[in-house]
Amino acid sequence: MFKGAKILKDEVMTDVDVLSDYINTHLGGNVGAEYANPAGQGRITFK
Repeated sequence: MFKGAKILKDEVMTDVDVLSDYINTHLGGNVGAEYANPAGQGRITFK
């Protein structure tokens, strides 16, 4: 069924790879104190 089909993307990043890349690239490999609270920063609320 896929014989001759053009491969658009051979490899994708998993969610763990994306998170790891973000931490290393944008946070300098260090997750800061603003992420310390496992309940979050209180920006998202449910009513």
